[in-house]
Amino acid sequence: MGKNNQAKRKLKKQKKVAKERRDVGRRQLRVIGKRPCDGCTVCCSVLGVVPLDKPPWVSCEHLCKEGCGIYETRPDICGKFNCLWQCGLGEMEDRPDKIGVVFAPSNGVVPFTGEEEIQAYEARPGALQGPRAMKIAKRLAKGGALVIALPHETTGTFRFMGPKEKVLKAEINAQLAQKRAAELAKPTEP
Repeated sequence: MGKNNQAKRKLKKQKKVAKERRDVGRRQLRVIGKRPCDGCTVCCSVLGVVPLDKPPWVSCEHLCKEGCGIYETRPDICGKFNCLWQCGLGEMEDRPDKIGVVFAPSNGVVPFTGEEEIQAYEARPGALQGPRAMKIAKRLAKGGALVIALPHETTGTFRFMGPKEKVLKAEINAQLAQKRAAELAKPTEP
């Protein structure tokens, strides 16, 4: 009976630590006021937009020097998108066009990783290694968030940052997804 109580206490403590990490992450992501884009259009170049058939890391065909050329009729996904800088994360000098990285929350659990995550899209090669971007990524990871660093399309593979258990789970899920994709890509024999 003593071992059973010890196991229950250990499990309760683990759950409490996990909840505290989630709460820290939520406090970090709390919207403290919506900042205006003020000319930043990095999201229009790095994010994919399905309704416009726009792949990631390709500038939107509707992007012009004034901003969005179809602003009034833009897809909902564009109109509802807020990067974390707009939501108050970081300083004014951490705006995505200045640091070269857009930090964006996922909309719920991402099937690829099995977690809610913060996606860090690199707008130019090497930007994720910059001191300001790395400081933000480390702060989010330390707060309990799973951060997936998505390097510029020409610079290599993504990586995960965050609590060890979340990173391990995401890495396993990513490996499984890659294995499934490779199996699906194999030609079938007649």
